Amino acid sequence: MKKIIASIFTLFFYQFCFSQVVDFTYSQTCIGSVPTTLTGSSTYPDSDIQTWEWDINSDGSWDYTGKTVTVYSFISPGVYSIPVTLRITLITGPSFSKMNNVILDPKPTVDFIVSNPCVNDMAIYTSQSNIISGSIVKYIWDFTNDLMPDDSSGSTVNYFCSTIGSINSKLKAVSDKGCKNEIIKTVQIYSKPIASFLVQNNCTNKNTLFINSSSIGFYYWNFGDGTQSTSTGHVSHIYNNSGSYNVTLINTSNGCSDTVTNNISIYQSPTASFSISNICQGQNTMFNPTQIANNYHWDFGDGNQVNTSGSATHTYINSGNYYVTLVASNNNPCNDTITNNININPTPIVSISAPDTMIYGNGQIQLTANGGGNVQWSNGMQNPTISVNTAGHYSVTITDQYGCSGTSSINIYQTGNNNSGSNIIVSSNIITPNGDGVNDYFTINNLQSFFNNGSNGNSGCSVEIYNMWNEIVYSSNYYNNDWNCQYFDGKSLPDGAYYYYIQCGRDTLKGNINILTHNNNNR
Repeated sequence: MKKIIASIFTLFFYQFCFSQVVDFTYSQTCIGSVPTTLTGSSTYPDSDIQTWEWDINSDGSWDYTGKTVTVYSFISPGVYSIPVTLRITLITGPSFSKMNNVILDPKPTVDFIVSNPCVNDMAIYTSQSNIISGSIVKYIWDFTNDLMPDDSSGSTVNYFCSTIGSINSKLKAVSDKGCKNEIIKTVQIYSKPIASFLVQNNCTNKNTLFINSSSIGFYYWNFGDGTQSTSTGHVSHIYNNSGSYNVTLINTSNGCSDTVTNNISIYQSPTASFSISNICQGQNTMFNPTQIANNYHWDFGDGNQVNTSGSATHTYINSGNYYVTLVASNNNPCNDTITNNININPTPIVSISAPDTMIYGNGQIQLTANGGGNVQWSNGMQNPTISVNTAGHYSVTITDQYGCSGTSSINIYQTGNNNSGSNIIVSSNIITPNGDGVNDYFTINNLQSFFNNGSNGNSGCSVEIYNMWNEIVYSSNYYNNDWNCQYFDGKSLPDGAYYYYIQCGRDTLKGNINILTHNNNNR
C-alpha cells in the first residue's frame, strides 16, 4: 500500500511541478541525404519509464521504440515537414505523449554552364544552382575533379584552359542550413578560332571589299558606321560618307571567339559630269566639268586624249558622232567616269557666186553668198547679194542654226576705162562651159551688126582674152561667138577672173569675165 501511495505521489509531483513531461529533439536534416536521429527526453527518470514509442507518419501506429532511434524514411524528396509523435509509458502504468513537426531542409539543386571554353584563354564557369528555401552560401569548384578544390570565391569563377580536350569539372553547393549537393559535368576545351581580314582604303559610294582570311566559324562584322553583317566568306560594304572607320570582325566557334579590328579610310568620291559648247567641225569645242575634282582625263573619241585640272578644248577635223569619256579623280584612289555621245556639226559650205574678178572704170559686179544661215560680209553688209564697184578683198561668213560658221572670199580688181559710148554688147560676164547650153561661150550679142566690117563672111570683131597676170590666153581677129574658155591648144582654162578687149571697127570694149565650173587642173 505504501508503494502505491508513493507512486501516485510521484506522478502528481512530476505532473504539477514539470509541465513538460515528454519531448524530443532531432538531428539537422537535409532532404535526400543522411538518416535523421530522433532523441526523446522526459521529466521522469529513465528508470521510471517502461517504453519509448515513436509514430513518424501520424498513422496511429508506433513505428519505432527506444529513447533514440534512427529514421531512414525521411530521405524521400518532396516532403519538408513531418509530424512525429513520441509516447512514453511509465512502469506504474500511465502514458504521456508529445507531437512535434520535424523540419527537413532542402538541398541545393546544382548546375553550371561554361562559356569561352577555349585553349590558352580563361573559361568562365557560372553556377545556375538554386534552392527551394533558404540560400546557397558557398560554392566549391573543382575544375578537373581531382578532389582538390580549386576555387570557392563565388558563383562565377574563371579557369585557364591550358590544353585542348575534355575535363570533368565538379561544383559543390552548400546551403545556409549546411545541406550540400554537387554535380560533375564534362567540359570540352576547344581550339580558339582566328579572326583576320584584309581591306584597302576606298571611296564613298563604291563597293569596299573585305577579304575574310579567318578560320571557319560564325562571323559578325561591324563596319563602324552603324551597320553590321553576319555574312560568311568575303563581304563588301558601301560607305556613304568619307572618314576613318574602325571595322571589327568577331569569329565564334564552339563558344570560343576571336576579335580583330582594322582601320579603313574612306575618301570622298568625285562625280564625273560635263557640258559642251561650240560643237562645230574645225572649231574649238569647249568641254567644261560641272562637278569639282582635282584632275580630269578627257578622251575625245577621235584618238586624242588630254589631262587637265579644269576645262578642255578640242578641235574635231571631221563632223559626226563621237563618244567622249571623262574620268574625274582626286588626289586619292577615287575617281568617277562618264561617257557622253556628242554630235559635231559640219562647217557650213560657203561660196561666192563669182571668182576673183576685174571691173573696169566705174563698173560694178554683184556678189551672192551661198550656204544659208546668217550672212556677214566683210564690208558690213548682211544681205546674201551685194553690189561691189571698188577693188578689194571681200569675204563673207555664214553662221548656221548650230552656231557653226563657214567663210569664203574673193579679190576684186579694177582698171580705168569704163567703155562709155561703145556699141558692143556682151551677153554675160560669167561663162559656164559645162555643155548645158547656157553661157557656154563668150558671146557678143550684137555681133551680126559688125559683119560688114569683116571679110569673107567673117565678123569684123577681134577679141583678146587675158588672165590676171596680163597674159594673153586667147585671141581671134574674126570672132564668131565660139570661144568656150580654152587655151590656144584647146585645153580648158582654169576657173577664175579674166578680162577681155574687143574691137569692132572703131568701137572697142573692155571688161571682165569669170569662168566657172571648169576643172582647175587642166593647165
